[in-house]
Amino acid sequence: MSDAVDYALTDVVMDAYVLEPDGQQIPQTSSPRVIAAALRLLQVPPGARVLEVGTGSGYSTALLAHLVGSDGFVVSLDVDSNLVKRASSLFAKNNLANVKVVVADGREGYSTEAPFDRIIVWATADILPKTWIEQLCPDGLIVTPVRLRQLPNTTAIALVRLDTNKNLVGERVIPGAFVPLTDKPLTRWYAYPQDADIKAEIKIENAETETDVIWASAEWLRQEQQRGEAEQILELMQVASHQDSPLYPDEDVEALRAYFLATYPENLTTAYTHTLGPAIGCSQPGSLALLSRRGEGYAVAGEREAAVKVSDWISSWRASGRPGFEQLRPVLNYVQCGYQVGVTL
Repeated sequence: MSDAVDYALTDVVMDAYVLEPDGQQIPQTSSPRVIAAALRLLQVPPGARVLEVGTGSGYSTALLAHLVGSDGFVVSLDVDSNLVKRASSLFAKNNLANVKVVVADGREGYSTEAPFDRIIVWATADILPKTWIEQLCPDGLIVTPVRLRQLPNTTAIALVRLDTNKNLVGERVIPGAFVPLTDKPLTRWYAYPQDADIKAEIKIENAETETDVIWASAEWLRQEQQRGEAEQILELMQVASHQDSPLYPDEDVEALRAYFLATYPENLTTAYTHTLGPAIGCSQPGSLALLSRRGEGYAVAGEREAAVKVSDWISSWRASGRPGFEQLRPVLNYVQCGYQVGVTL
């Protein structure tokens, strides 16, 4: 059965926002599937006042304008004045009178038009800024990508509610990742390698000039006294033998990843290799075991300790009923200027 988001996706022409006049897609374009999932989490009612952080192409703003209707209002913020100018022109062209787009640091919110019934964010925040909470109506919702662990590629999209007693309550988490939330336009972002604890540029086999960057991150890899062992992990990543996945055909590596994010086992490692793509697993001095997040295999190298640990983690996951993102709940901890977000089962 179709819902309001489906109708918005049908009525708003995506190409009118994400394509330049020459037909090229602008870089600030998110997956329609992820946009739709986040908007469903947001539960936007007609007539709502919505704050959007990250105008980007303007496509998500147009969808929000459709959802709130003529009695609602959308304020959209972006730090990139060129994107704001472009989006403003598109909104005027498409007669979206219920949208206001502003050049601003989204972390500060927009007090001029507060309070808001809903806040949605399209960039990954390290914390939920206190300003968003202060500008949210009681029983209001925030949907935002958050970094759940201090490792690259451990982000997800969280739904939190400000209850009628003004307590912040974590409700749901779904998969999703976006660029970092910053106070300046990101002219170049190299994705997760720039945050990795170790990385190396390698030449791709059977290619004359093409190179790729492999990387890995784990808490032990950033310890200075283990720098030599950390560098060895890069070597193991390049010589790792590929084996059949330890997961059964009906098991989802993303569900396993959700379990890892909640339980955070010792030596949990996120990584990227040319053959596995984004990966998650275990590393320790002299030992490595990684599962491809794309379902493209399993790689082990060095001693067997890391593979044994991954096997033990998978057994614990199965014994827990193979929980995934649907079973995770956000956990909010107040810090200076905002809330850190973690997850628990």
